Amino acid sequence: MKKKINNNRSAISWVGKQYEPQIGRPDTYHQTCFYRKCILGSLTLEVGNYVLVSNMDNAEPDSISGCDIALIEHMYELLTDDPKVDVFRATVQWYSRPSAMPAKIIHDENYTFNFDYEIIEDYRFSPDINIETIFGHCKVVIADTDINISELIAKNTTKLPLFVARYKLSHLPGTRRMQLLGLKQSTTEATLHKRKSIVALHREECMVIDDSYKKNLVKVTEELGEVEISDEENISPSKIARMNSARRKSGNFRRNLNASLHFESATSDEEVANYSIIKDESKNTPDLKIRLRLSERQKSEADTPSRRSSRKRSTYMDIIDNETSPRKTRKSITVEEELLRTPTGRPRRKSILKTPSTKATEAVGTPKRNIQLSNIVEELTESRRVYRKISQTPKKSESVIEEPKTPRSRATKTASQSTPSSAAKMKLIRSGAIKPTIHKRDAPIKTSLDNQLAMARERLHVSAVPCSLPCREKEYSEMFNFVEGKIIDGCGGCMYVSGVPGTGKTATTTAVIRSLQSLAEEEEIPKFEFVEINGMRLTEPRQAYVHIYRQLTGKTLAWEQAYNLLEKRFTTKAPRRVTTVVLVDELDILCNKRQDVVYNLLNWPTLSSAQLVVITIANTMDLPERLLMGKISSRLGLTRLTFQPYNFRQLQEIVMARLIGTSAFDAEAVQLVARKVAAVSGDARRALDICRRATEIADDKSRETGRSVSVSMVHVQQALGEMIASAKVQTIKSCSRMEQLFLQAVTAEVTRTGIEECNFLGVYAQFESLAAFAGITVPNPGRAIAICSRLGASRILICENSRNDIYQKILLNISSDDVHYALQASNLI
Repeated sequence: MKKKINNNRSAISWVGKQYEPQIGRPDTYHQTCFYRKCILGSLTLEVGNYVLVSNMDNAEPDSISGCDIALIEHMYELLTDDPKVDVFRATVQWYSRPSAMPAKIIHDENYTFNFDYEIIEDYRFSPDINIETIFGHCKVVIADTDINISELIAKNTTKLPLFVARYKLSHLPGTRRMQLLGLKQSTTEATLHKRKSIVALHREECMVIDDSYKKNLVKVTEELGEVEISDEENISPSKIARMNSARRKSGNFRRNLNASLHFESATSDEEVANYSIIKDESKNTPDLKIRLRLSERQKSEADTPSRRSSRKRSTYMDIIDNETSPRKTRKSITVEEELLRTPTGRPRRKSILKTPSTKATEAVGTPKRNIQLSNIVEELTESRRVYRKISQTPKKSESVIEEPKTPRSRATKTASQSTPSSAAKMKLIRSGAIKPTIHKRDAPIKTSLDNQLAMARERLHVSAVPCSLPCREKEYSEMFNFVEGKIIDGCGGCMYVSGVPGTGKTATTTAVIRSLQSLAEEEEIPKFEFVEINGMRLTEPRQAYVHIYRQLTGKTLAWEQAYNLLEKRFTTKAPRRVTTVVLVDELDILCNKRQDVVYNLLNWPTLSSAQLVVITIANTMDLPERLLMGKISSRLGLTRLTFQPYNFRQLQEIVMARLIGTSAFDAEAVQLVARKVAAVSGDARRALDICRRATEIADDKSRETGRSVSVSMVHVQQALGEMIASAKVQTIKSCSRMEQLFLQAVTAEVTRTGIEECNFLGVYAQFESLAAFAGITVPNPGRAIAICSRLGASRILICENSRNDIYQKILLNISSDDVHYALQASNLI
């Protein structure tokens, strides 16, 4: 019986009747209909099949490598009219490849994996899937842990993808760590435990037999005693009917009396011997006995083994091989193959050999199982059967005719061996097949870390990763708890991080991610993927899709294709999906006129199927309310974290934390640097640069004098003087008063908006305020545009060349601290 689905939502049709599965919590499925078989397009799916399930998070979900392996346990349909719900569902048992296992198990020397064909039973993922995500069938062999997988794969004769399962993933008792158990051994133990429980249950039932059962048993015994059992040809139909009913009744009581008979392995082809139940009157106790009676035909069959009883029972693997391999190609089965296919390893007495004589007999209508024993010679040697196949020479020798090949010219060979064209190279680079490489050095660069100054100079570099982040413990804890909770819960969310440059926003975020990655490797939290993009590295905002997709899959696509694939990924449910954490630094750069990129990045975490956590970083606290649209700022949420500028005590602690273990700096020198930087911007990077330059000056002095020198206040003052006397600062000091005032207006507008790129109209408003405050006549917009052009010609500012009006975009090409130092030296501030 087929049940067609007419809602046009899927090409699925159920086959067969409904059934009630034995599920632990049936209340969960009170609005479902369970089926054992369905048809999905060209696929016929049944409960117990091994299938390939498309992984939507993979770059190629419609390939074998991009699919996951699963065993179908149940298939059902949800009784709902909601068009957003996938009504055709299935519960499966997942199998994972060894690469998806925890790192400790992969690197364990006790296990060796075949990463191409081996799979492991995995319980960590949700078993509920959409039936439409099933890609195709596959074959899974449950094998022992010591089997040779390569030999097993080489013997595969099916066209289906073959995988071997030897282990199952399980938890260590009382811990969060995981271990591997032998899959075949654990399955056998579970079956034995189930059988023991059934035997115990039957024994308990046998102990509660009452008198009514005994009376019925005596009655049946009397009926059986009157029946004369002989050949079935001499028995009348009425007697046969009475005998069959007596057999059924007595069989039930026999199973109740002896529970071990329930597990006797008897094939459907074997006949059950006739028997009768009698009462032993020699004793006073009403003991019962079962007497077996064999007919003459059964005795003769017992002496001479029949063809049926000697036939080998086909296993599940043989049935799959017979169904999947075509009949025409199986022309002969050798004795060696027969021995390998026998489960017990015992030799078989039958071998099907198709010879010209057998083909002639088959044409007449002889059954295929009739064979010619003349082709097999059986030798008995020391009570052991040795089979030997007699090879027959073919009647006609088959000659192989080779087709003539056209010789290839030298030019053709050279063209085929030449390097691919630039277009082909770009395709390979975008697909991730090849990557650009740089030649390695013959010898590493020698670094002089002998003295304390060289060690301090290495630690004070901005790119050096410290062991800890001092003065940001509160912000670190808040961000860590937020991201960790989202990863454990498997849901999405957004966090907005703001603060002036150099306050540790990016450093704190990366430190949190490193800590979470180490916890994921130790199996303390679930696995997650981390993606980082920086707005300053993008040529346009829509290139963010390309960077995210490349880091997730390793492939480079156009931004339209990358967006479509990311949209499909985050809007489609996937039971094996892990949480993705995206760090968007310099969010203000992505805020274009349409704001579609920022909207998509903040809208995807709101979808339950995405499992996406987005952390955005910008320089101003009011960026969402001032620049973003209402629908975008609402999706950003209320989870916000603000980093305040460092004071001089915090800057001093940051520098001293990097200098632990060295005696290269005087405490007064570090305090002077901290106070100078805290008075200007509170930028920790600026403090580290000044200290590093001071160590370089002290190192030069030590080389000149030939003795060790520590960094003192003199070296710090010299480093500060060089900063003030730099070419950029000297250029600003040589500018006119109006040009210096215009630069001050640009820095004020950047500080107000938090965006390094601003337009002329906002800068002119700041310029008017500063000129009025300084008592200078405010110049008109035309003159201000001319001032901006002169600063752009000296490359202090970067101006938009395509337009020269009040909407012209302006970018400060130097640090705002340099502007501050130059104006402070000119006594303008």
